Parts: sequence; structure tokens; C-alpha cells
Amino acid sequence: MATVPFTETISAQTLNLSSISDTSRSLAALCTDLLLIAIKMREAEDLGEPSALRKLINYYLELFIKNCKLSGVDDAAVLDTQYALVSLLDETVLSSPGVCRNYWISRPLQLDIFGNNIAGEEFYRRLNHLLVEPAEKNEVLEVYYLCLCLGFEGKYKISGTAERLKIIEHLGLKICSTQVDFVNGISPHGLRTFDIQSKRHFFLFPIWIAASVLIMIIAAIWIVLDRAHNEHIDLLMNAFEKMVEL
Repeated sequence: MATVPFTETISAQTLNLSSISDTSRSLAALCTDLLLIAIKMREAEDLGEPSALRKLINYYLELFIKNCKLSGVDDAAVLDTQYALVSLLDETVLSSPGVCRNYWISRPLQLDIFGNNIAGEEFYRRLNHLLVEPAEKNEVLEVYYLCLCLGFEGKYKISGTAERLKIIEHLGLKICSTQVDFVNGISPHGLRTFDIQSKRHFFLFPIWIAASVLIMIIAAIWIVLDRAHNEHIDLLMNAFEKMVEL
């Protein structure tokens, strides 16, 4: 019995968000198909023909950009998000033995799109830049958080696992604190019941709320991620659990 090519398998499993009727979709939700492709590539034994895989990924990247424009996402946010996704996809292919890896070594996707091959460093440089304005860049930061939770390592691949985990934890807390500020802004009286001496408790309760908000964001893409039954889903959920515990 002939094996179905990876590209055909994944095409049947994506949401293929080719038309956006609800322009209120979050940036993370618009990344659904590309995140699924990254997860499925880690599971696959054979990624198939390099040109077919390249065509598939480019199709969904173009679709992502199109949907971002329809949803009113600004160009800078689209570019930063695209960089994170491409970084994750490139690293995933390069971690998968086979002809696609051999092809990608000499021609990673980032080289075609961004003209360089420095995602291992650049991903974290962009992340640090985004963290300067976490409130304004919150949705983009959520995507970077997802990419890290789904396995992107970059410059920390060979060593530095502990440092990378600290980055993930810090990023999660920063996203949470941004959500806290938002909740505080729309519900000032509800959160002012805590006095300054109870600052620690004031912090803990909103973190729970913020973590719940993040879980709701993931719920928007859960229908797809649920099909990828592997350790990366556990990583995601464990990350949220840690944020709640904090």
C-alpha cells in the first residue's frame, strides 16, 4: 500500500483559513495551520519531497499574511510573527533526518524570505525588542511564547536549556502582567479592594485571570492542536499550569 505524502496528509488536517469572516480572530488563531504543520513535521518519519514541502509552507505563510491584512494586523506585527513562525518551521525541518533536511541546510526558508540565516540569534533579539513594549506587542509575544513552548531552541539548542526555560517563564509572566494591566484598566474598582500591604496577593489573583485568558487563546486553536498527540501539547499545557501556580 502506497504511503500518502506528508504534504497531502497535512493539507487534509489543517483548517485552511482561506476566508476570514470573523475579523476579530487573535493573531495566535491566525497561526493555527502553521503551528500544526510544525507539530506534524516533528511526528513524521518522512517529510517527502523538499519542493512539495516548501510549496506547502509558502502557501500557508502567504495565507497567514493575507488573513492578517484582512484582520487589520499592522505590518510590523505581521513581520515579527512571520519571523517567529519561519524560525520554528526551519528548525523543525532541520531536526528531521531526510532529503528535506539536506535541502534546507543549504536553503532555509528564512534565507528566501528575510535574506539571512541567523534565526538562532535573531529570534531572541526580536523577542527582546518586543518585550520593550509588552502591552502594545502582546499578541505577537503570545506567538513567540507558543513557538518556544512547541520546541524552538535557536542558539540554546546545543547548550543553555536552563536559560531557555527561564526565558519562557519570563515571557509567560510578562504576557500575564500585560493582561493584568488590561483587567485593571477595565475593572478598577474590582481590583482596588487590595491595599498596598497585600500587593503579593493582588499579584497572584490577576495572574490566574491572565493565565485563563491565555488558555482561552489556545482554545481557539485547540481543535487543530488536539490532532497532534505528542509531547509538545504537554509542554504547552505545562507552561500554562506553571503560570497559574505562580
